Amino acid sequence: FGDFSHAESTYDSDALFRPVVDPSGIARNELGKVKDVDWFQESSSAGSTAAWQTFYPAVPSAPADPDLPWSSQDATWFDSSVDKYDRFGRAEAPTELSPRYYVDWEERQVNATLACDEPGCAANASLQVVDVATEQHRRCGLSVSVHATDFDDVLHEFVEFEVNGALLGRRCSPMASGCKLVDASQMQPCVKNFGIDHFLTTDGRLALTGRLSPRVDECPFEGKLLSAVVSVRCYVRKRIQANSPPAPPWPRWAPTHPSRWVGNATLGCSEP
Repeated sequence: FGDFSHAESTYDSDALFRPVVDPSGIARNELGKVKDVDWFQESSSAGSTAAWQTFYPAVPSAPADPDLPWSSQDATWFDSSVDKYDRFGRAEAPTELSPRYYVDWEERQVNATLACDEPGCAANASLQVVDVATEQHRRCGLSVSVHATDFDDVLHEFVEFEVNGALLGRRCSPMASGCKLVDASQMQPCVKNFGIDHFLTTDGRLALTGRLSPRVDECPFEGKLLSAVVSVRCYVRKRIQANSPPAPPWPRWAPTHPSRWVGNATLGCSEP
């Protein structure tokens, strides 16, 4: 009740902060009601492949055979997203949490590497994410992956990351050793899409630091005990300048050829 996992087929970021269902209300509504055996029947199903007709609730008649106890369900019973379209087939307007909101924005990704070769060492990198003077940005997310070197002791072997001098809230210990992996080039995720809009400086830059614990001292990847790839992804568009010159006025229409007017009238007066 109220849980909304990324793994669900109907997951939508627009619904993250919608009101949740109170299971106690459902329980109160069902008190005193007795269900027959068909209500508890678990009919056969094609799982995620197809939706089949079920036994409950029964429908008095069916188009194909009125004697069959099939039931019909509204489309929203199978997929709630159906209810998000109006009679013109238009989807519900997305919120700023949804990627669909940024249909006219550019999705930009910039990358950097963090690498050092001594136990307890630190590596630094700087990323120019956006040009704040000319661009707007939204939903910037930071992701970091590392090569497994000596990260098989979660308490003592880890790497920490700083963003513009602020320490991210968790240590990363992938619990993997480069000496034991069949493919040492495989990256291990440490940070995934961490929101950093408020971390960007006034010039749109991002300073990153990766720091190893002193216990990380063996199984280097290509000679590096810390070997990490950093990526930042943002929605970006050109900033609308408030002092932009006004658009030139539309030219007034004028005939391309002179017009010829023909008419008759009588002129008269009664005084000399």
